[in-house]
This record gives sequence, C-alpha cells and structure tokens, in this order.
Amino acid sequence: MKFSRTIALVWLLIGTLSWMVDSLVQAQALLSLYELERGVRPVGMGGAFVGLADDESALYYNPAGLSFLGRTGVGSLVEERFGSATYGSFMIAGRYLGLGAVFITLPNISQRDGNGQEAGKFNYTSYGLTLAAGSSFSELPFFTDIDFLKNLGVGLSLKFYGVRTLEAGSGATFALDTSFLYWMPMESTGWLNELRFGLVLENLGPGITYKSGYSEAWATGSRIGVGAKLLDRAMDVALDIEFDGTIHLGSEYRLNGITFSDLAISQLSLRLGLMAGPGVFAFSAGLGVRISNGLNIDYALSITGELPASHRLGASYRFDMASLLCPISRSASTCYIVDESTQTRSYRADKDPPQQ
Repeated sequence: MKFSRTIALVWLLIGTLSWMVDSLVQAQALLSLYELERGVRPVGMGGAFVGLADDESALYYNPAGLSFLGRTGVGSLVEERFGSATYGSFMIAGRYLGLGAVFITLPNISQRDGNGQEAGKFNYTSYGLTLAAGSSFSELPFFTDIDFLKNLGVGLSLKFYGVRTLEAGSGATFALDTSFLYWMPMESTGWLNELRFGLVLENLGPGITYKSGYSEAWATGSRIGVGAKLLDRAMDVALDIEFDGTIHLGSEYRLNGITFSDLAISQLSLRLGLMAGPGVFAFSAGLGVRISNGLNIDYALSITGELPASHRLGASYRFDMASLLCPISRSASTCYIVDESTQTRSYRADKDPPQQ
C-alpha cells in the first residue's frame, strides 16, 4: 500500500507540473540541434533517457540525474549524417556538475543567384554549449531534515545555441531547462530493483534573432520519463513521453564478466529502442563494450523512415572521482563512489566517512 501511494504521489506531481507548462506554451519554430537525440547509449535506446539519467548523458536529458551519479564520466562521439553533414559532441559530468558541447556542420553548400546559377560556396555550422547542475533536495538549504527528499533530485541547465553561416543567417541565443528525478530503490531482491521518475521542462528562453532581423522562438515543451532496473540491475527499461505525443521506448541488457581472448572486456551491453510520434517513426539498436580499465566504446544505429540509416560511434571513460568538485573539496559527501553492480554508495579511502 505504501509503495502504491508513493508511485501515485510521484505521478501526480509529474502530471500536474507537465500540464501547467503545456497549458502555458505553444510549439514554436526554432528546431535546433538540441532536437536531435544526444549521446550514443540513449540513441541506442530510442532516446528514452529522461527517467533513467544514470550516466554523463544526464546533463543533456535530465540534469537532475547528476544528483545521484557515482562517477565522473567524460565522453565524445562523431556521426556522419545523410552523407554530407557531420555531428559531434563532447561531455564531462559527475555528481552535481556537467559540461557539454555539440555541433553540426555542413560544408560546401552551393549558393545560387536569381537565375539559378551557382554563385559560390558557403558553410553552415550550428553549435551548442551546456552547463548543467543537479542536487538532491536534502542537500539544499531548508530541506536537510526531510528524509523523504534525499531521493528527489532537481536540476538546471543553461544552454547556449549559435548559428554561423552567411551573414544574414547567423545568430545566437540561450535557454534554460529545469528538471526533477525521483529515485526509488526497491527493498526486495526480486526482479524489480529500482524505479526512477523524471520530468524536464525544456527551452525556457528568448529565442533567436538572426542578423537579417528574422526571429524564431524556442520550441518550448516538457518531457516525462520512467525507468526501471531489473534482474539484479542487469537490465534497464525506459519510457519517455514528450508533450507533443512523441513516445520513446528503450531497453538495455548487460552481460558482465566477459573475457574475449586477450581483451579484458568486463561488460557487454545490448540495446534496442523505438521512437514514434507525429510524422516520425524510428527504430534503433546499440552495442556497448566496457574495457576493464574503465574505457567504454558505444555504437548506435538509427533507422528513420525513408532517410538513410545513421551510425553513431562514441567513446567514454569513467573515473572513481565522483564529482568535478573533488579536486577543490575535501568533503566525503562530494567524493564518494558507487559500486555500479549494486548501486550502493561507498566512500574513498582517503576521505573521512560521513557522520551518522
């Protein structure tokens, strides 16, 4: 009964906030590179990551997930899109803080005059920078004595977006995302080990005005998600729903303790995903390989309608250091690490344990 009441309360909070935002906003014209699914692991899972948000990609999908990260991760990726455009990103994130950069570039575009004759070439580049922060409510002032809030995280990200192309089409702007994540570990040791519920309110900002004087507003909206860890945390399933009705569904299954010849592979991850919405249907699959020294290699395949399939390859590395604040902080609360096989928190040997 207590479990049911907790789930009902969480979904009531998510649904109420989502309805409030959706009733106040309308879909706008600006479709930036932030509309593309980011990262490699999330793409292999159909973009269903708002509810999970359990690695460095949380800084893009749900900054509140930074509240509960146990290791600092750094990653990058590159993808050739449609045979001519190049998409790439870099991110570094740990507990509390994350920083990311994304770009897409299309070179040698033909410029034509009024008669349709080629008058030269130009390049198009759009880029984005994201600074994200997340914390559990119990670590914020005035909430430290409320035990229930230790598993409720809140996040905020500041996004800068710019376009560099012909003079008239260049411009820059910014936006804010705010988010929440409730982390619910299960006391039982059965098939269901953990539930997560996420909410993101996206693109609260002034829009962009190009040098020509033409303006576009952000496509403001919201996204809710639920994620679950199953089978002794060997499997993740996730579902995201955007306010326009787009659905993201994904899963990941992890095989641990694998060794192939001289390759010390500690984990092999298999992923499947599906995205369906107004005018779009995409299928995705992914593969992740974790080397025992902490290096991760990830691949994602995405197939969308009649468009060519896209292939995304990325690499990441995770450190024992839990937070980017560790080099400047001696606090054990910011530098604990997490045993990823059990999701239990442990503290670094060179730090004093927290007082009980």
